[in-house]
Amino acid sequence: MQEIIELYEKSAQKNLNEINQILKQRKIDNKVVGESCNQILSMSCRNIAQKWTTGRKYLRTFFVKEAFADFYPKNILETSTYVDVMINILDDLLDEKMDDNNKKLYVLEFLRVFSLYNYECPTKEFQMCLGSYFNKLISLAVTEECYKDLIDKEKELAKIVKYSIEVLDCRSMDIDIFNELVFVNNNLYDLKEEEQLMRMGRLFRAVNIMKKDIMDIEHDNETGQESLVSKMTNRKSFDMSAYVLTVADYYISEADKIISRESNKEEYTVPLKNFYNMIKTEKEMIINLDLG
Repeated sequence: MQEIIELYEKSAQKNLNEINQILKQRKIDNKVVGESCNQILSMSCRNIAQKWTTGRKYLRTFFVKEAFADFYPKNILETSTYVDVMINILDDLLDEKMDDNNKKLYVLEFLRVFSLYNYECPTKEFQMCLGSYFNKLISLAVTEECYKDLIDKEKELAKIVKYSIEVLDCRSMDIDIFNELVFVNNNLYDLKEEEQLMRMGRLFRAVNIMKKDIMDIEHDNETGQESLVSKMTNRKSFDMSAYVLTVADYYISEADKIISRESNKEEYTVPLKNFYNMIKTEKEMIINLDLG
């Protein structure tokens, strides 16, 4: 994790080097302007980095890097991190209440990172994946809002669990692009194996998201936000523990089906097993949380 955070924090210098050149070309040599750019970009960068460090935001690049282990190509780390940052920023702009100064920092940081992403010259194949990915983000945002209304009206635990799994199945697609970046750069083209690995990554991310939602209940209540989990905690006489563990057990059982398959391709079996172990770890962490 620290390696990625340091890479990200140092990336601001790349922008500053070019910004200084731009200012020189315009014959702007006022030190105050240069110092102001330096300060603002440092602040905007630090904002996201601190959220990763404290666990307020999750770094999907880190999860995928851990899963692929030695099969993770080093040359994609920056690109993956930049995409991660942009998604983190969009997520906060949509969900968090913030003043105008914070909004400006977020917008500047998005522009800064988008600039660096483009300098990495992503392949046409990856650009196609990213285009599809943004449509996935739109679909999951709309889906979640629709299901909140359905769950509000539902009293039966089994149906609430069913709806929650359907929402998490959509939300977990936010890890897809980070796996696809590995596939593209490692020239992994076994579509059946990729499909299973993508599925396992989503299963992990679904349990990971649920854990994050549980950990964020207090924050959500304070800020007026609502996740499916926080909605459940506000229901009287609702068995929160049974609800959460039933959902988690579903994802464990789905992961069991995938991991039981035979495969001789180590570049796929290694991340599959690592994702599987990460799912089990997430469930254990959920069990140790205060579920009310």
